[in-house]
Amino acid sequence: MLNFWFRSSQWVRARMRRLPKLYASLRRAGLLSLTLSLCMASCTSEVDDYYSRYPARFAFNAVLTMAPLNRALNNEGMFCSISRGRNKNYVFRGNDGLCDSVYQTAIDANAVPVCINGFIVGLPNELNMKGMLERVAYDLVCPNCYGEFSINRALSFRNRTEAVCSRCKCVYSLNTGNLLSGESSVRRLERYHIVYSDNSNVVIVQNN
Repeated sequence: MLNFWFRSSQWVRARMRRLPKLYASLRRAGLLSLTLSLCMASCTSEVDDYYSRYPARFAFNAVLTMAPLNRALNNEGMFCSISRGRNKNYVFRGNDGLCDSVYQTAIDANAVPVCINGFIVGLPNELNMKGMLERVAYDLVCPNCYGEFSINRALSFRNRTEAVCSRCKCVYSLNTGNLLSGESSVRRLERYHIVYSDNSNVVIVQNN
């Protein structure tokens, strides 16, 4: 009986000596789990912040008929702005100066355009973070003027891969959407999701 009690006491003391190590291991595991959770939340937040919080909607089902738009969606370093004309027509203006227009009746009636001041769409000539070429869609509005002062000022092409605001002189990269120069607390263009299928001849811009 005494021998049994002695062996039992030894087993208990041995397990007690292991408790601090076990606790430390569990604490490290907990911290690791917490760190991973925070990283995942951070990555999700970055993805969410990558796109605009403003709603957007545009669909055009005759891409091949609009040369500036067709070139922008299929050639690296080409971009096209989409805006409303004085006669309620849609004007497609390429970063190479090519321009064309179409009346609203030619726009898909099932997707009434929604934006702040039009769109800039195109195919950057720089790889994205995934190492891929990815089509982009931005709002044509200057994010600094709109975000800071609620002024709806449209951007214009400064060169093939840059857009500039005539009011605040901010310059943005069309390859990345980032602010290149100018005094602004708004660091990025308002970016939307874009889907294009050359097989169906349809481009869709949508957000929210």
